[in-house]
Parts: sequence; structure tokens; C-alpha cells
Amino acid sequence: MKFKLMQADETDAVEIVEIMRQSYEQLEHKDWYITDDIPYIRHHLKAGNGIGYKAIEIDSGTMAGFYVASFQWDTPKNLGWKIGFTAAQCRKTAFMDTTAVLPKYRGHRLQYYLMQELEKTLYSMGFRYLTATVHPDNHSSKNTMMYLNYKAVGRIDKCGSPRDIMLKVLDENVTGRV
Repeated sequence: MKFKLMQADETDAVEIVEIMRQSYEQLEHKDWYITDDIPYIRHHLKAGNGIGYKAIEIDSGTMAGFYVASFQWDTPKNLGWKIGFTAAQCRKTAFMDTTAVLPKYRGHRLQYYLMQELEKTLYSMGFRYLTATVHPDNHSSKNTMMYLNYKAVGRIDKCGSPRDIMLKVLDENVTGRV
């Protein structure tokens, strides 16, 4: 299978939420993944609020997966505050918010490639810090993040479930392992 990565927009919100739903249904550990709704995704795909990428399976034209990053700037929601960042650092911090890959397309490293594409774009937009949260036992997602040089720097409770705060400091090499 071959895939192309494209920037997502507000019109993709319904399909993104459907991918979340299908992915969630397949999970053995439901507390490892928090789904979002259509207004939330639309909001974060609007300019100034966030950015997303989608992976399209070329032969079928099917959206196989996505990754959405949100901008919290220096609001209280910015995870930078939880790890001791200054307001200036928080304004350069993006949140790698949500991702999912349809079950039939797993195993093609789409989360990894989508993250790389987002990182390059976020770097070009002036972001220098990327945060994410992951359930401590979700080794697949956590390993992908660690492979891309994210480090666990704290822990929070999110929707009644523990989440490790992951951090990556961007430099000019944002295309994988350093």
C-alpha cells in the first residue's frame, strides 16, 4: 500500500472523528485513548488554532489516519506550564493533540510519518517545543514518540486516567532520529 500525506482542513472533521470512533472500538484498553467530537476537531483545524495532516491510501482514496496538533499559546491549557516553561516558551509550544489510524492500515508507520510531517510544518511556523500526552502503558504510541526523541517529563491526570507528558525540543533536524 502507498499513502500520501496531506494537510487536513475543517471539512475533514467528520471523517477524522469516524476514524477515532473505529479505532476506539478496536481498543482492548479504552482508557488509553480519548476521543474528541466534530466541533473540537474543526476548531483545531482552523488557522491559528492548530494544524493537522491526514494519510490517504492512494489506490482507494481512503483517509487511513490523521494527526492533529493544537496551539494553546500561553493559555492555562498549555502543558508547558505543567513542566515549568515561561510564557515566552509556552507561546512556542504546540500540543500534539490527537491521532488515530484505521485498524486495517496499522503497521505502515503512519503515526510516525504523520508526526514527522507535523513537526516539519510546526518548526517552519516558529514552534520550538512539542508536547503530547500518552497513557503510560500505551507502549506502541510511547515508543513512536521516543523514537522521534520525545522524552517523558511529567505526569498528569486526563479524564480520570494517567498520562505521561512527552516533550520534544525542535531544532533544525526535525525529520526523525537525531
